[in-house]
Amino acid sequence: LPDRVLKIRAFCPVDLSVTDPGGNVFFKDQSDPGIPGAVYVEQDLDGDGNPYDEIIIPNPILGDYTIEILVEAGDHLDETVTLVVEDDGKTTILLDEVRIGDLPSELVVVVVTDETVARKVNIDIKPGSSPNSINLGSHGVIPVAILTTEEFDATTVDPDTIELAGATVAIRGKGNKIMSAEEDVDGDGNIDLVLHVETENLALETGATEAFLTGETYSGDPITGSDEMVIVNE
Repeated sequence: LPDRVLKIRAFCPVDLSVTDPGGNVFFKDQSDPGIPGAVYVEQDLDGDGNPYDEIIIPNPILGDYTIEILVEAGDHLDETVTLVVEDDGKTTILLDEVRIGDLPSELVVVVVTDETVARKVNIDIKPGSSPNSINLGSHGVIPVAILTTEEFDATTVDPDTIELAGATVAIRGKGNKIMSAEEDVDGDGNIDLVLHVETENLALETGATEAFLTGETYSGDPITGSDEMVIVNE
């Protein structure tokens, strides 16, 4: 039996395609091996004629898995899609009853780590700044934005769970109110989530070029993201 099994499941008359971190692709009726050991399953549990589609990947390698929803010409645009990923008994909802006609153009990406499977989100360290320079000797705070996209609403993130390079969200003044705000930082008309972390708490080594963010949504679904940055001494 495999030590770990990753399951990607869509509830709706659509097909799935998955690309693993090594660039291997797997989909229904595939002739070449694709992702080693992967299996495509279709089951109609309630007998309504609409089976759910599931890709089962034993012993998944660590890294990014890109999920593509394949819509066929005969699919009704008003039908809805729910997309979930299951790992070690924990189910994470990636898309929740989204109309086929409203499916995001962006592909959904999940990140398999040693401990969990997390949705990959877009973040921006020091929004509006380039390069994203960080002075580890500073005693101030640094902003990081979690961006809302077609397939992810950043306002569903619980700020209390966020860590950027090991640093939690800073507390405002002497109270217990964390430094977070909802605003459109990239000018796309969508509300993003902006958080501030204390620079001195960042667990970054001199020479590091990327910082990673982890956290959860209010419903407990793991998220992760990263952005490039430059360590400076000023």
